[in-house]
Amino acid sequence: MKRGRRLTFFLIFSLIILFAFISVYEAYSVYITISTVEPLPFRSNIQYYFSKVRQAASRWAEVRGIQLVISGSQISSVDVTWYRTLNQDRYITISITLKDDSGQVISSGQHTDCYDGSGLLTTGIDLSPIVDIDKVARVESSLSIGERCDLLGMGSLDVEELSGEEL
Repeated sequence: MKRGRRLTFFLIFSLIILFAFISVYEAYSVYITISTVEPLPFRSNIQYYFSKVRQAASRWAEVRGIQLVISGSQISSVDVTWYRTLNQDRYITISITLKDDSGQVISSGQHTDCYDGSGLLTTGIDLSPIVDIDKVARVESSLSIGERCDLLGMGSLDVEELSGEEL
């Protein structure tokens, strides 16, 4: 009988030590200093408006997501995820507008580039001026598909210009 008590005592003592170790380890793993936590925005929600533009069955684009790039409480840029289907190379302009509670524009930015083909892209757009997140009530996007562009950036060249001689 004494041997059974010793074994029971040893198992209970081992479990107590194990639980103490797990408790200390768990408390350490969730330890966060207050300086590493960013301040939370005052506003509980922001409305997002995604745009879509369609010129033809083979030429359309749409915004699929907008992510605010925040440093502290300041918004300096946005990352726009968008999808496009183009049968020819075209200029596409993506515009972002940030508005306050009264609908006034408080910051904006845009990006224009030449695209072709189809697929999902993410484009970074710098905002001007940089604005505090607590002032933003709405984020609106707009897309426009422009004229054809030359993806090589050479413009229209004729044979004379390429050879450097007159024919």
